[in-house]
Amino acid sequence: PLFDEDDVVYTPKSKTSTDVIAKTAIGYAAGDFSYANTNIDVTFTVTDGSLEISPKPYGITTASDTKAYDGTALANATASVTGLVAGETATVSATGTITNVGTADNTYGEVSWGTAKSTNYVHSGELDAIGTLTVENATMTVTVTAENVSKTYDGTEYTATKVEFSSESPLFKESDVVYTPKKVTSTDVIAKTAIGYTDDDFSYANTNIGVTFTVTDGSLEISPRAVTVTADDLGKTYGETDPTLTATVTGLVGADEITYTVTRASGDNVGTYTITPSGDAEQGNYTVSYETGTFTIAKKAVTVTADDLGKTYGETDPT
Repeated sequence: PLFDEDDVVYTPKSKTSTDVIAKTAIGYAAGDFSYANTNIDVTFTVTDGSLEISPKPYGITTASDTKAYDGTALANATASVTGLVAGETATVSATGTITNVGTADNTYGEVSWGTAKSTNYVHSGELDAIGTLTVENATMTVTVTAENVSKTYDGTEYTATKVEFSSESPLFKESDVVYTPKKVTSTDVIAKTAIGYTDDDFSYANTNIGVTFTVTDGSLEISPRAVTVTADDLGKTYGETDPTLTATVTGLVGADEITYTVTRASGDNVGTYTITPSGDAEQGNYTVSYETGTFTIAKKAVTVTADDLGKTYGETDPT
C-alpha cells in the first residue's frame, strides 16, 4: 500500500521503426529504476518489453484475355501488386503466353519495388489472383474443286484426280489438308463419271482451326471419236464382172478397226450407180458416218470389120 508510481524514478527507453524489424528488446533492467521515497527500500523486478514489425503479405493480380487462334502467341502483360500500404508503390508484369488452343495461367515475373521496400513485405499466394489466357478455335472454310477432264477418244489413258484448294483465311496452308486421292481412269470412251470426292474425304492437320470443307466433285468423260467411211468411186466396162467394192475409213486411231459392208445399186447397163457403205453408227470408241460413192459402167467398144470376098468375072456378087 506504500507504492506510489510517481515516486518511481527512471529514464524512459524506446525502440522505434517504420520498417519490418525482428523482435527487439527495449533494454530495461532493474538498475534503470530507483525510488524517490528513501524511507522505503525498493527491489525492482523488471520484465523487459520489445518491438516487432512483421512483413505485410502482398499478392499479385494478372489480367485474363481471350482470342481466336491465329498462329501467334496470346499475351497480356497487365498485372499489379496488391496489399501494399497506401502510398507505397511496386510494379510487376505478367509473362504468360499461349499459342495453341487451350488455356494457360497468366504467370508473372519479378516484382520491381518502387517506393515500397521489399523487406517490408512477404508474398502470399493466397492473395494472388492469377488471370487465364484462353485461345479458342479459329474457323475457316476451304473450297475444294476437283478437275473435270473431258476428252475425245484418241487411244490415250486419261485420269481425273487432281483437286485445287482455296480459302479466304490467312491461316490456310494447303500442306495441312489431309485426304486420300481418288481417281477415275480410262482409255476407252466413258460417260461422264464422278471422281467421288465428298466433304467427308477431307480433314485438317492443324487442330487449332475448325475447318468446313466445301467440295465440288470432278469427273472424267471420254467422248467417241468421229470416223467417216467413204465408198471408193469404182467402175467397169459394160459386160465385165464387178470389181470388189471398197471404202476408205478416216479418223481411226492406230490399229483400231470398225466393221462395215459396201454394196451398190443393182444394174448392169451403162450408167452410174450409187455405192453405199453401211454399218452401225456407234462402234466401240467411235461414232461412224457413211459417205456414198459412184459406180460407173462404161460403154463397151466394138469394131465391125468387112469380110474379104470375091467372084469370077461374070458371076453375081456374093452376099
